[in-house]
Amino acid sequence: LKNTYLDDLTLSILLESIRGNVTLHTLQLSFCDFGPYSMHSLQRVLSHPNCRLQELELSNHVAISRMSHRSFDMSNFILSMPINTSLTSLHLTKQGLVDQDVDLLLQNLWRFPNLMNLDLQLNQLLDLTKVVGSIGGGSQSNPVRRTSIHDRLCRLDLDYNDCMMELTTTQFPTPPTQDVVVPDGPTTSTGSTLLAILELLHMFPRLADLGQEFRQFLESNASSTMENHHEYGFTRYLQHCLDMNQCGGFLLTGSSSREKIPLSIWPLILAKTQELDQVSRQANVVYHLL
Repeated sequence: LKNTYLDDLTLSILLESIRGNVTLHTLQLSFCDFGPYSMHSLQRVLSHPNCRLQELELSNHVAISRMSHRSFDMSNFILSMPINTSLTSLHLTKQGLVDQDVDLLLQNLWRFPNLMNLDLQLNQLLDLTKVVGSIGGGSQSNPVRRTSIHDRLCRLDLDYNDCMMELTTTQFPTPPTQDVVVPDGPTTSTGSTLLAILELLHMFPRLADLGQEFRQFLESNASSTMENHHEYGFTRYLQHCLDMNQCGGFLLTGSSSREKIPLSIWPLILAKTQELDQVSRQANVVYHLL
């Protein structure tokens, strides 16, 4: 239903027709005019026990709502989302989300315990430290929710938000240590975007992708700041945290963080390290997991 510009009532009727469909895995609703009827129908689709939906795309509803002279209540939409265990990917591109909306969204991600990919591109996120604060607050208040969310999320795409676009002018904080190590807990955020990103990587043990802008930032600084040991050291540390999350850092989290990794897991870890494009990065991951 992408780019169909359906109005609220028509969209509601179509959503009701697919409720309980066990063969539908992807639902694209970008550029549709969401309203109270269609929002209620989407809730019914997601809450149905036979729902097998894995990917849900909801984008550009703010622009369409302005065209129809109806305000899109993002807060009400987030708070009314039902618990759904099938959804693994949620796209909220160009929704006009501000810091408060993202705070609320991340506090309610427990409603999708198997969510692996959250796309927040082209929104209006200004302060990434608020995102970190909302996750930390929600996880501390409910340990069960923390486990189900933090163990799953692999990708949080923040491209083309103000907080990521300002990375080119960011002052580098001091690296946590002189050597690349995996710390026992999250680093305290001091308001810096980079430190907030570092804390995100520690809080989400499988998070290995923050979008193309961040990848380009790491690549450009890894090659251009070799002469500045301070900047190069922090860039190298961030890259290592990403590598650890991608290749098996989650095996070191939780109560069993000091236990030995079973031998049966090592072939998978070694296969993951082969995806890294530098031998030194491969060696770092294996060394710290050992």
